[in-house]
Amino acid sequence: EDTDIWKCYLDKGQYDMALQYCQDLVQRDRVKTAQADHYYNNRQYELAATIYAKTNRSFEEIALKFIHKNEREALKAFLLNKLDNIKATESTQMTMVCTWLVEMYLDKLNALKEPKQGDRDELDST
Repeated sequence: EDTDIWKCYLDKGQYDMALQYCQDLVQRDRVKTAQADHYYNNRQYELAATIYAKTNRSFEEIALKFIHKNEREALKAFLLNKLDNIKATESTQMTMVCTWLVEMYLDKLNALKEPKQGDRDELDST
């Protein structure tokens, strides 16, 4: 049946073709989620993060996936892309994502500012 063509492409892993034949948002979300899962399982975390941000998958679930894998760059990509997709009326989630991103950037700046242990040892021996 023509209405299930998207499923055939999805089963074959042809996500772009599957998306072309989707007839509603639920089908599109299913395809994008499967595509993101595929990239995640193949350790393409940043690409997966970008796609997960465009799905209806639980925010907490996706964030925890990247935290457990210690994939900070993927988490940052997820948060940045999620920020683009948050509705203006969802101010609480927007505030939370922005705060988390600021914390990540500040953490990175602090790491760049502090000398590493090996550098400290060299300074102490002089």
